[in-house]
Amino acid sequence: MSAFMGLPRPDEGHPVIEDLVSFVDGHLDAGAAAAVERHVSGCAACRELIAGVAPPLDGSQGAPEVTEYEFEPLVPLPVTAEPGIGEVWQLDWENDAAAVLILERSELSAVVTAVTQEGPRAESTRERIDLARPPVSVWVLPVVATVPLGVFRCPLGWVDDGAPALRTVIEATVAVDPIEAADSQPDLIADLLDRLDLTATVRSLGAASWIPDMPAVQVSLRDVFEARGLRPSVVADLTGIPVSEVTALVRRARRPTDDEAAALSAALDVPAERLRPGMDLPVGLIHAIERPVHRASIEERAVADGISEAAARFRTAEAVHAMPARTTPGERDVDTWSELIGQYLDG
Repeated sequence: MSAFMGLPRPDEGHPVIEDLVSFVDGHLDAGAAAAVERHVSGCAACRELIAGVAPPLDGSQGAPEVTEYEFEPLVPLPVTAEPGIGEVWQLDWENDAAAVLILERSELSAVVTAVTQEGPRAESTRERIDLARPPVSVWVLPVVATVPLGVFRCPLGWVDDGAPALRTVIEATVAVDPIEAADSQPDLIADLLDRLDLTATVRSLGAASWIPDMPAVQVSLRDVFEARGLRPSVVADLTGIPVSEVTALVRRARRPTDDEAAALSAALDVPAERLRPGMDLPVGLIHAIERPVHRASIEERAVADGISEAAARFRTAEAVHAMPARTTPGERDVDTWSELIGQYLDG
């Protein structure tokens, strides 16, 4: 049977289907629209045909109005300050990346929740938040973690009311159990998979570290020199490392490079991996070098030297830590360390 059987027919005095559709869409000119409206007001068959898609002719409200969301992608904003509460930032480290909203801040980390510009596939699984700048919307997923400052890339926007109201939003979203609701709302399975994926990503970002692991057993160059009665000048002749640099290594002003460790290993008969002790970097220096404002310059050095960003960051920290104290008398605070990092990276 034809799908058009039973429809009002033009040869029986009804408008053609195209005119009815155009009338519903508001695409008829004033004269044609008035004619169709006069006909529909007295024709039950045509009224039934358009009832499912047209608003009531008396102007009364039918189904609730749906607010459409016009997608506009978030774009990176300039890095001018450290991350703050209520801001949306892009995070990335190695192979992981996510957009997050900052809920809390401490000196070296932040508590964040994941956000996405993809709307919910099912009801009550994501809460929409309108940003103050740019004027776009994001959806909060109940994925909360503490992440280090060093994985923050750049700001994407912020909200006006900060974090307090957002806690309520997150708690309401967490209350939805996608697994229990999956039977009645199959689309929740897709949201659950998104949540699991984002959870793994944000947790991986939370575990990111640029300070390398050190072997449990280390050899102190100072102890080796004292036990064997060695002088820096002797070791310099054996290794080809300048006397001043040997002295700096003995004093632990910095760690030996791979080449220096290999040369010292051959001269002192000590495994190279045991000659690279960890350094007690000041907390202020760690905080300063993790500031997002320094990331681009450190990455440029990493690319130029063919090393990872983590290695470039640690190498930069070592070099800045060894800068003469006379350049900044007294104890160095975070801002002072940050200024020295900038000078080193610009040099």
